[in-house]
Amino acid sequence: MSQDDVPLDPTAADLVLYRLMLVSGFVGQIFTRRFTRHKLTLPEWRVLLELHREGADSAAAISRRTGLTAMNVSRAVAAQRVLGRIERAPDPADARRHLLTLTARGRALIARVLPEGEATARALLAEVPPDRHAELAEMMAAMLEVARRRAQNPKGSPIG
Repeated sequence: MSQDDVPLDPTAADLVLYRLMLVSGFVGQIFTRRFTRHKLTLPEWRVLLELHREGADSAAAISRRTGLTAMNVSRAVAAQRVLGRIERAPDPADARRHLLTLTARGRALIARVLPEGEATARALLAEVPPDRHAELAEMMAAMLEVARRRAQNPKGSPIG
């Protein structure tokens, strides 16, 4: 029996976190291979996807929702502005802030790339028993909620 065949002890939090980091890394590699031909990095895709899902928003809000650092969001926005996929304009409600929006070119890219990403996700899930899909989705949602909350409010958190 290999170490990978050993059932995961749910109390072994370090193993859970380690495996989450591994999954993130390997899935990131898969998606990066797909995005390269679109002149797109994974952080840039995350920013574009947030603008697609949420509409016009500030870089700070995108950073909070995605967990990307402000510097990574800034770099992603700068690269995508050069490619004409994102526009930046003053926020009419707060002159100190700027809002980011997708351009027509950015929306066209989303329309091309999003189905590829969804197909990749379906291919990955196809190798997980179908009766585990709902459980996996629920666990990932719960972990995301906890991790996001603790990352945004590290005081008093044993992991922050």
